[in-house]
Order: sequence, then structure tokens, then C-alpha cells
Amino acid sequence: MAGNNLSPRQKMIGMMYLVLTALLALNVSKEIIHAFVTINESLEVTVSNLTAKNSQAYSAFDKQMQNDKIKTEPFYKKAQSIKKQCEALDVYIKGLKEELIRTTDGIEPGAKAVSLAEMKKQDDYDTPTRLMCGDKQDGRGHKASELKAKIIEFKKNITSSLDAGDRAKFQKRLDELFNTDDPKKTEDGKSTWEMANFYHNPVVASVALLTKTQSDIKNAESEMVTHLLTSISATDFKFDTLAPKVIAPSSYVIEGQEYSADIFLAALSSTSDPEISVGGSSLQVASGVGTYKVRASGAGEKKYAGVIKVKKPDNTFEEYKFESSYIVAKPSSSVSATAMNVIYIGIDNPIQVSVPGVPDEKVKIIPSNVVMTPDPKLGKGFYIAKATTTGEAIVKVMAEFNGKPMQWVSLNSA
Repeated sequence: MAGNNLSPRQKMIGMMYLVLTALLALNVSKEIIHAFVTINESLEVTVSNLTAKNSQAYSAFDKQMQNDKIKTEPFYKKAQSIKKQCEALDVYIKGLKEELIRTTDGIEPGAKAVSLAEMKKQDDYDTPTRLMCGDKQDGRGHKASELKAKIIEFKKNITSSLDAGDRAKFQKRLDELFNTDDPKKTEDGKSTWEMANFYHNPVVASVALLTKTQSDIKNAESEMVTHLLTSISATDFKFDTLAPKVIAPSSYVIEGQEYSADIFLAALSSTSDPEISVGGSSLQVASGVGTYKVRASGAGEKKYAGVIKVKKPDNTFEEYKFESSYIVAKPSSSVSATAMNVIYIGIDNPIQVSVPGVPDEKVKIIPSNVVMTPDPKLGKGFYIAKATTTGEAIVKVMAEFNGKPMQWVSLNSA
């Protein structure tokens, strides 16, 4: 909030204002009057800069609304409520400053208003005192009391749209920044907030104080709107790597069946690995990816389940449970004579060789007592066998499973 995050320049301006206010009790010299004008001009620059900063924050909200309206809208509505409250009080103070200047210098309502530096009666304190505090001993019931009431209402309404936790945090800081309590110690008869801030002060001091209040409003608006803007993605997971992934229910498909797979872009974090476990055992994780390895045993469908724990920005964990399965099949090969049950000497015998789950290009044959050549008409997996002697034709089949070779021996009569 502004009270704790002021820039060195803003702190210096605030300190100068306090020092000059104290000097007013001793002597209202031209140098002091000029100093208040300078402070007011610096504060107006600060107000202008903060207004531009806040405009950028609201523009960022507009872009977020275009990108993800559902997630952004709750925060957007809160920001718009804060903007409305701040604009209302800022407009009121602008009008009060102009009224002070016009009344003090006797400017007609329709005439052009002048700046604080252009005023003729910069050292007048009677007129602003009557306007702000009247002639009562406590200074209540006039413009100062009206301003105080609006500040109190502002502090209450600006946090009304926030969640309970944020409301308590910002309300405390707002009370410190916009302190409307009466002085604990009475000095020079100034026992109320109205008297302490506006009684017997020259118009330049009163206007500078009001500009400082505008600066505080803009600072409060900036802090709260920025907080809401960052809250949109405060609990979002942070990923820095995108990778394509293909997940299929099964990589084992029988000829004639339909193969399906989910293809998507996965978001990963290279700096914060999740915790992944299967059946209670943790997996080794690298660059956001865990690898599950298990030696297959026993034919049939094998199911497994686990959980992925991802750390959120608030250091809590989000759990995602998963289930999957795979099929274990006993390795086998098939060497079959497609035309006859035996291989005949002296003729072309068509033979088909296959290994379930292995593409034909990764299957090799080593025949004995028979010559086998690829069938150019039927393509891969089909051969022409020619026998020269009677007896057994032995065909050894070599196939590659997951980078490892396996061998089978098939027998056919010749």
C-alpha cells in the first residue's frame, strides 16, 4: 500500500509538507508560500504519473478479459468497483480545490479558474478557514467535515468487494494512510481533525494537502488493482516447456481393429518437477516427466494406478490421480503355408510369416532345407518357398521387441 511503498521523492515531499506546516505557526513568508506551490506542483506530477500507471493496469484487465473472461471477470468487477470509488473521491477533491482558489481570489463562477501558482492571494488563510472550518470552535459542520465523511465512506466502500482476508489487510493500511481520527494531543486549540488540517492555514497549504490526498488515493488504487490483477493467475501453475504427447489406449492392435490415440500439447516445468508415484512407489522424474518401468510377466491385461502431485505457487500441492493399463502377450511367431498344409517339391509354395505385435520389416527368416524368396506380388511378410528334398523344412524367425532380438523355430513338412 502507498503508506509503506512510497518512492524517495514522495517521502521527501511529505516531509517537506510537514516541516512547512510547522513553520506556518511561526511566520508565513514568501519563501514558505512559494515552497508550498512547488510541493503542490510536484504532487500533481505524482498524481498524473499514478493515473497513467493505473490506466495501464486497467488495460491489462481488458486484455485478460479477452483472453479468459470466465477466470478474469470476478477480479475485473472488483477492480471496476475500486476505480469507481477512487474516481468519485478524486473528482470531489478537484472541485473542492477549485472552490478554494475561486473563493479566495474572488473569481466569478463563469470565469476561467487559475492555478495555485497564478493566485493573487496565496497567503490568505481567513477565506479558506471559513470555507473549510467555519467559525465554530471545533471546526465541524463545513467543507472539512464533508471531506472527512467522504474519506470515511471511501475507506469503507473501496474494500467492500474484496474477500475477507484482503479486506482486513487493506483496511488496516487505508486507516493508516487516511487517518481521520481527532488528534490525541490538542495543540493551539486544534482538537478535531478538521481544525488540525485546515484551520488558519493559507490557501496554498490547504490545496497542497488536498493534492497529497489525491496522490494517496491514486497510490491506494494502484496497490489494490495491481493486487487483483496478479491474483488472476496467483494460483496458476507455472510451466516453461511445451511438448507434444500421444497417448493411445493400447499400442497392440489386431489387424482389422481401429487404432485411436489422444494427441495434445503438454505443458511441463523444467525447474519444478512434480512428485509421481505408482502403487505407492515414487518414480524418477526429469524435466517434468516420470518414467514407469516394470518387467512384464503373465499374459493378459495389466492395470496400474498412481498420483501426480504438483506444487502450486503458494507451496501447497494439487493431486491428480490416474489409471492406465497395458497388455502382456506371450511372444509367438506364425509360419503358414497359405495354399497347402505342406510344402511340395518342384513347385512354388506361398508362405506367410508374421509375429504378432512386430511390424514385418523387423522380422527376419532363416530357412533350412527350403529356399524362401520374398513374394513381389503380395509384399512384406509373404514368401515363395521351393523345396529340393523331402523331410522337414525348418524356418527360424527373428524379431525385434523393444530393441531386443527374439527367435522362434517353426516346422513345416516338405
